[in-house]
Amino acid sequence: MRNWLTALAVLTGALFGYVLAPGAARAQVGGPPFVPGQKLVLTFESGRNSQTCTVTLLREDFLGCADERRIGSEEREVWYNLRFVERIERRER
Repeated sequence: MRNWLTALAVLTGALFGYVLAPGAARAQVGGPPFVPGQKLVLTFESGRNSQTCTVTLLREDFLGCADERRIGSEEREVWYNLRFVERIERRER
C-alpha cells in the first residue's frame, strides 16, 4: 500500500511541475508580435550588443531576419534566439 501511495505522490508532483513550469515565449492572442518587413533593433547582454533586423519569419522562439550584409545579389537570412534578446525596439519601415 505504501509503494502505491508513494508512486501516486511522485506522479502528482511531476504533473504539477510540468504544468507550472515556465514555457517558451509565445505569441499573445490577437496576432503575431512581429510581421515580415518590420524593422527591429535587438539588444543583447545588458545593452552592450545590438543588431538591426528586418523580420522575415517568426518560428517559436526564433526570429528570422534579412541580413543587411549581402554578398552580391544573394540574400541571406540570419536567425536569432529570442531567449537571449533582452530588449526589442520597433523602428519605422
